[in-house]
Amino acid sequence: MKSLLYPLKFDPIYQYRLWGGRKLESLLSKPLPNDEPIGEAWILSDRKDHASKVSEGPLRDYTITQLMKEYPDEIMGNLKDQFDRFPLVLKFLDCKEVLSVQVHPSDDQKKYIPHGDTGENRSLGSFRNC
Repeated sequence: MKSLLYPLKFDPIYQYRLWGGRKLESLLSKPLPNDEPIGEAWILSDRKDHASKVSEGPLRDYTITQLMKEYPDEIMGNLKDQFDRFPLVLKFLDCKEVLSVQVHPSDDQKKYIPHGDTGENRSLGSFRNC
């Protein structure tokens, strides 16, 4: 029997964006890399190229990908058989500039999705508001 997971905290994955700023450092109390504009902080991501890592405790440095494989019941509950990867990307945006509305392809529009990425499902609340 596997033990229950403790409340997990993940290291943010900062993303350079030309339109970004530097406010995420104070919001998340984590230093930003370099002096470049950071537009996104991914709080939880299970993308192939950017998997979040646990920041503390006995599972420190485990990725969400590893946790999904080792603890599917604890992470996904009754939905464990419906997803191979964690189905959401949770992020904060710092928009120093006004941005246009962006429309992203859904999972069934594979030819428009970059390798290693997934589509976005509007019903899960994937909207951008800066």
